[in-house]
Amino acid sequence: MVTTPPEPEPAPAASPRDLERHKQAERRARGEVITGGVLMGVGVAGLGAMTAGVLTKANAKADKLDRANTIVAAGAIAGFSGLVLGVALLVDGLRDRKATRSASTARVRVAPTLGGLVLSGRF
Repeated sequence: MVTTPPEPEPAPAASPRDLERHKQAERRARGEVITGGVLMGVGVAGLGAMTAGVLTKANAKADKLDRANTIVAAGAIAGFSGLVLGVALLVDGLRDRKATRSASTARVRVAPTLGGLVLSGRF
């Protein structure tokens, strides 16, 4: 007697709670990408201010030397912290966005080969 294996059960439909979590994850990822980009812009501006302070310091007289040192210090702190935090948020946001997109969409790819076509996909 040959028995056939039972047919696999269809995947359950996504519940409203799952859809809401997915939307929240997409919004969070988008927010991280935007915030990371803004912080990177602040970091670049801070490094520009630091550079301006260094150039001012090179040509400054004794009375403006204190101000140039303050500009260099503030620019360095804002620049490096903005860049580090911006890059971290940008990378994390892009990774989260990629994870939410790959989990929500099915992708099918057809590629030509010498012997015909190859059909592959992600579900």
